[in-house]
Amino acid sequence: IVAKEIKEVVETKEEAFKKEKVKRYVYLGPTLKNGQYKSGKITKDLPKDLEDYFKEKPGLKSLFVESVNLAEAKAELNSETSAIKAIYQDIAKWAKEGGK
Repeated sequence: IVAKEIKEVVETKEEAFKKEKVKRYVYLGPTLKNGQYKSGKITKDLPKDLEDYFKEKPGLKSLFVESVNLAEAKAELNSETSAIKAIYQDIAKWAKEGGK
């Protein structure tokens, strides 16, 4: 009985997520905002509190990957010649040098 109830709860939550139509993003970049954003952080839509960062470093947006594209993005991040890897390195350097 418990397993059936758990299955019903999970199915209900999955249906709610589908109805929400909110995009879920996973951040794959270096740590930002004193640890508020670390690689693996999940967000709904692009974070509003990073709008100034996006203006200064537009490539930062590409480090927020829709959850449906996560596996592909992680593979690209591990490739030394990918665009997302170059963006990651640029943002990491910027953050280390005192960027926000």
